[in-house]
Amino acid sequence: MNFISNSGAIEIDKIITNTFQKDIKNTLNGCKYIIDNNHKGRLINLNPSTPILRGLIKIHKENTPVRPIVNLKNALSYKLAKMFVKRIQTYIPLPDIFNGKNSVQLIEELSEIPSDPNLKKASFDITNMYTNIPTKELIDIMDRMCDIYNVDRTLKQEILKRSKLLITQNCFQFQEKNSCKLMV
Repeated sequence: MNFISNSGAIEIDKIITNTFQKDIKNTLNGCKYIIDNNHKGRLINLNPSTPILRGLIKIHKENTPVRPIVNLKNALSYKLAKMFVKRIQTYIPLPDIFNGKNSVQLIEELSEIPSDPNLKKASFDITNMYTNIPTKELIDIMDRMCDIYNVDRTLKQEILKRSKLLITQNCFQFQEKNSCKLMV
C-alpha cells in the first residue's frame, strides 16, 4: 500500500479500458510510417486485461522493502509497445555503451578496466526505477534524439505521439481495484 500511495497512482474506473482500446485503434489507424498496414490487426490485444501488481519482498535488504512487479503480457498496449520498441531503434539508435544485460556482464566489464587494487567500488540500489522515470523529460529527450538523427518531421511527430500514448497507458490492478500511475 505504501508503494501505491507514494507512487502517485490514482484509482480509476474499469471503463477506462474501453477508452484505452479506442486510443490504441486510433493510434494504429493513424500510423503511416512506423506500422505496416498488413500488421496493424496483429497489434491489437483481443482479450486484454488490466495487469496485476504484485510485490517481490527483498528479504536480503534492510527493512525488507517490496519491489513492484507487473506482468504486462495481457495489457492493452503490450503488443504495440513491443513492436514500437523494435521500430524506434531503427530511427533513433541508442548507444549501448552504458547499458548492461545483467550483473554478470557488469562484473566482467569492470574486471577488464585496469585499476588500483586498493580502489574501493560501491554499488547503489535504485528504488522503483521505472516508476520514477520523468515521462515529460523522456518525450523531450526523444524529441532531441529525433533531431540529432535527422528524423523526418512527420515521422518524428508520429514517434512522439505514439510514445506519449504508450507512456500514459500505465495501469495496474491491485486488490481488485484498478489504478493508473500519474505521469510526471
